[in-house]
Amino acid sequence: MEGNMDFHKLSKLFYKKRLIFATSARYFNNLNFVEKKDNLSFELISSNNFHKIASIYESSENDPKLKILKNRLNRPDIWKGVIANLDKKPVGCHWILLPSKEKILYDSFEISNKAALFCGVFVNPNYRGKRIYNSMQQFAYNMWITDFPDRNIITIVENENKSSLKSNFRIGLEVTGVNHLFKFFGKNFLSVYYSPNHKIQVWYVLSKKKW
Repeated sequence: MEGNMDFHKLSKLFYKKRLIFATSARYFNNLNFVEKKDNLSFELISSNNFHKIASIYESSENDPKLKILKNRLNRPDIWKGVIANLDKKPVGCHWILLPSKEKILYDSFEISNKAALFCGVFVNPNYRGKRIYNSMQQFAYNMWITDFPDRNIITIVENENKSSLKSNFRIGLEVTGVNHLFKFFGKNFLSVYYSPNHKIQVWYVLSKKKW
């Protein structure tokens, strides 16, 4: 058993499978969300409340990640963020990437300016299982249909992230393709996307700009 676990950890250094969910505005009314908790509220991320992001992660190990996230405040034209508060305590965050004029390769997957990527969804481990993830999704999808309904929504979920997959399936999203991510000792170098409705797409990502 231990040998199998070691092999599994080693394989993650060289390969990762991700499922791609995509939907358009015409399917919005088919989505199903759980009822939002009364003590849950949302606010858009800004320089005035960014300090709440650090309290959501509650770990100095995430300092490099927090620096990357804070840089997004410099590009409000393409980055939108949401903070979820439970009883006025920040417990989760959700980011939306909106490429403007050109395609953006984010997390080794290309997003066009006709799409929006829902990404960076995180709920503090102490508050998981309280429907916060689903409620943040609902808030983000309502933002989409109000502010940029002309874009398709894309969500990328690792094949082993069972909780996120379950949430996406629960609200009625469908898998539209598979992303095969090839790595070299944990560093992405080749991303291959296959969808029955599109030709195979291949991106060499080793030296691409990180968003």
